[in-house]
Amino acid sequence: MNQAKADTRRRVLAARDALSPEYRHAASQAIAAQIMCLPSFLRARTVLLFSPFGSEWAAGQVLDEALRLGKTVVLPRVAKGKKQLALCVIKDKEKDTVPGVFGILEPCARCARVAPSMIDWALVPGVAFSVFRQRLGYGAGYYDRLLPRVLSRVSLVAGAFDVQIQPSLPITEYDVPVDMVVSESRCLGAEKPA
Repeated sequence: MNQAKADTRRRVLAARDALSPEYRHAASQAIAAQIMCLPSFLRARTVLLFSPFGSEWAAGQVLDEALRLGKTVVLPRVAKGKKQLALCVIKDKEKDTVPGVFGILEPCARCARVAPSMIDWALVPGVAFSVFRQRLGYGAGYYDRLLPRVLSRVSLVAGAFDVQIQPSLPITEYDVPVDMVVSESRCLGAEKPA
């Protein structure tokens, strides 16, 4: 199973990396526009977002909109030595974030922490997603440990380029699926009801 996951990650990341910057920009705009119109996003007060890195779609647009709408914006910070994510509130993207593990922007040490129970809505990163909304992450298990603490109450939404959506994925019982996957051309699944 581990080898199948590693092979899938390599293949999907290579396909994602091969997308031109122009295509990634246009597709990111389309993904963000769809996500920002979701009723579950619009009604949420406290949203868990993430900082994109590498060739990921530009999820920062959703962060900017959440701040503009006055939502409480939460980003994860890797808890050193614990393989867990601490959830911290940011109020200003530039002033409240610093490069963290893997160079990903995360909340600085002075940002207030919040409990997972405070989250109303979550945007989830991933390498690949299946048409059944299964999620294959980057392999460290950070989100698979975090999501069970919030998933029963909130909509778990993922954005992804079409090349990241696969017919099926090698997964285990520990791999947490999402409720909805939004790509530049389609939406799979549905939000949790209010």
